[in-house]
Amino acid sequence: MTFTQDEINLMCIFNTESKQCLLSDISKSIPHVEDAKLLKIMQSCKEKLNILSDEDFAQIISNPDFDLEETEV
Repeated sequence: MTFTQDEINLMCIFNTESKQCLLSDISKSIPHVEDAKLLKIMQSCKEKLNILSDEDFAQIISNPDFDLEETEV
């Protein structure tokens, strides 16, 4: 299962203690979101999470696929 960078960023702002916690947090937030692009990202993320096993979820959370390079300001 491949998550987009936007979906990974979205997951990072919610409780990732478990897949169920994350799905619950995203679901509770959806009614309060007015931005169409963000809603699309949230729905896509939910769909992917729903079919992802708990074991695969734990792997994604413990080994996120993003670049941690430092950038100069």
